[in-house]
Amino acid sequence: MLQKDADERFTLQQVKRHAWTICKHPKTQEEVPVPPLKKDGCHSMTVLPYLMEYHYGVDENPIYYTEHQLNEERRLQELDRISEDRKATCNSHHTKSNAHQNKRRWRKPISCISIKRFPSCKPS
Repeated sequence: MLQKDADERFTLQQVKRHAWTICKHPKTQEEVPVPPLKKDGCHSMTVLPYLMEYHYGVDENPIYYTEHQLNEERRLQELDRISEDRKATCNSHHTKSNAHQNKRRWRKPISCISIKRFPSCKPS
């Protein structure tokens, strides 16, 4: 079933018919109840925080960004991009007007939700 070469690997039908998947295995431990028991930290339904801690370590001072800050940063990046486009247009002596393409409609931010920065993501 776990062969690296695809030609040597079992097909799904072979896996379904294999003795190991058909037999009823003996219980070796108690079942974990779903939803988890209250006040029991070992029976958590999500592993994401544990994976983040394991792979990236614990961030002593996490940085939080609000949606307003993210929108402002995006707006500034868009303005920088537009100004660079205009400089390139002027430098190449291109007279075609790109005013309609460069104009972006302003949108009101939806809400002010705090977002925790993931350690693997860096603002550009």
